[in-house]
Amino acid sequence: MSYYALNLSNSRDRTLYAQIITDPRTIPNTTGVWTSAAAQRVRFNTFGPIAGNGLNSPTYKTGFRSRLKGIRGRQGGSWTLQKPFFPSGAAGTRPDDDPILQAIFGATGAVSAGVSVTYSLTDALNYLLFLDYNKTPGLTNPTNRYVMGAIPQSVKFTGGANFLDMEISGGAVGVGDSVNFPYSGFDAPLAGKGSQASGLTTFPAEPTVTVNGNILPGFGSGAGFSIGGSTVYEVRGTAEINMEMGVEGVSDAVTDPYTIGFLGGERLISVSNITCIDSDSTLLNALKAAAFTKAPQTLAFTFGNVAGSIVTINLNNVQIGANSWEESGAGLNIKFGSSGANATSITVTDEMNMVLT
Repeated sequence: MSYYALNLSNSRDRTLYAQIITDPRTIPNTTGVWTSAAAQRVRFNTFGPIAGNGLNSPTYKTGFRSRLKGIRGRQGGSWTLQKPFFPSGAAGTRPDDDPILQAIFGATGAVSAGVSVTYSLTDALNYLLFLDYNKTPGLTNPTNRYVMGAIPQSVKFTGGANFLDMEISGGAVGVGDSVNFPYSGFDAPLAGKGSQASGLTTFPAEPTVTVNGNILPGFGSGAGFSIGGSTVYEVRGTAEINMEMGVEGVSDAVTDPYTIGFLGGERLISVSNITCIDSDSTLLNALKAAAFTKAPQTLAFTFGNVAGSIVTINLNNVQIGANSWEESGAGLNIKFGSSGANATSITVTDEMNMVLT
């Protein structure tokens, strides 16, 4: 009897890096070697890149019922990332998640030295290069992957659970891996040449990047929900801030099998699952009244209470969703439906910002 040993990949033995790229089809390089400057290591729970590699099967009639071999179709990619949020731990310094926040907000955070970093919305589209390395001990030829031209399309911040969490999904130009690398011909776009003289000729080597800061609890320790600057203490459970970015890929070009670019459509930001134990408090009654009148409200979610590790998400002109009551053990809850945030006027994009202090 003969056999051979298999070294099996472990899902935990992985490292992930993110880098902002200005062109979704360009991977910065010097004579074919990835330029890793500004790449940041990302601590994550799950990361799922999905390569779009379609197969087009012929449907013409042959006189037989058997299916015929197809040919490769259009290419593309998508991805999902779930992770805790990591502030930097030092007030006025950008966090390790800065590349991801740049892609979400459309700009890097504005720094007030030693005080704060503020991420404000713009309509610019910023793209990410993700690099996912398999570090399972004993593997002699691990399969590593990269996602080129990744852009967030759906974002969710969740507070009230064990940690302040982020869940992001989006599209991409494509997904490359070390098994099929290098790329040429039909798949040349995956080499990331873009507007440069050359694309990658060497698979990206893992950089050495330090990490900063620590996770935040999603409750207590400074966590709170406020309306108009006053804290609503009755909020319970988890609350979600949802961002639908309205970004669409252009994936039907005649001359190219890969996504050629992305367009920004209407951005929608909302708060869902605002649940309170019902009471007769003046502030909660004001929230109930706002759900009826739809008068715009200013909401804020704050997490952490130590300088350098405080995150505040501000939402402007929020029109509170319809309320409903539900029994919860001995208590009576009031739940407010999806509540959309809106810009103040046609000249600004101020429906949401994030301030790290």
